Order: sequence, then C-alpha cells, then structure tokens
Amino acid sequence: MKLVSDVYEIKKNQDGVFSKSVVITLPFDKTQIDFAKSTVGIYWLNEQTHQWVQLTDLKTDQTNGTVSGSVNHFTKFAVLVSDIAKPEVPPTSKAIQGHWTETNIRDLVELGAISGYPDKKTE
Repeated sequence: MKLVSDVYEIKKNQDGVFSKSVVITLPFDKTQIDFAKSTVGIYWLNEQTHQWVQLTDLKTDQTNGTVSGSVNHFTKFAVLVSDIAKPEVPPTSKAIQGHWTETNIRDLVELGAISGYPDKKTE
C-alpha cells in the first residue's frame, strides 16, 4: 500500500467508541493514482498492532480526489492506495486446451470478466 494523503489525527474529549458510526471524508492526491490498476481507501491506525485497518462503506470521488468511510471511533487516519487484486487464473480446462479461443478465454479470466464453475472444477 502507498500513502496518498497526509496522516490525520482526530481526537475527542472522551475515551470509547461512538454509539453510531460517523462518516469521515479525506482528500488525496489523485495524480498519484491509476484508477484502472489501483483502489483507494481510508484506513485507521491500530496502534497496538501497528497495522492500517480499512474503514467500511467506502465511497471514492475520483473527480474531486476525496474518499469517505464509516468508523465508530477517532484515531489516526490516512488515505492509502493498493493494487487491485487480480483473480487467480485456474489451470486451462481440458475442454478448451488447443481450441482456437483458448488464449481469448484465458485473457477474459485474467481480466475477471468470466470465471469457472462455482465449485472451482474446470470440467
């Protein structure tokens, strides 16, 4: 993941979590992102594990360079970008091996446009 915003620390005057979630919106540098290859999210820093945790209900405004998410507490927040996960390409099915469309079918699987059977079988 790559940092594409400042790190913001938001505090409140009492400890504990909120009874209802609040929505946080942060700006980010949209010039650093290829939206076709990456995804943007707001993350909060878990200071015990030193891990960034993604907020829920994310909404990205690519035009204005902002992203929003829900959270039930305040801490340190930042906008991080990560590569879009490519789908796992299953081995070529015996049904298409050597077929004139095999390359096209494999390309569509890699793009995530099509997939195999829900039970993961290739036949």
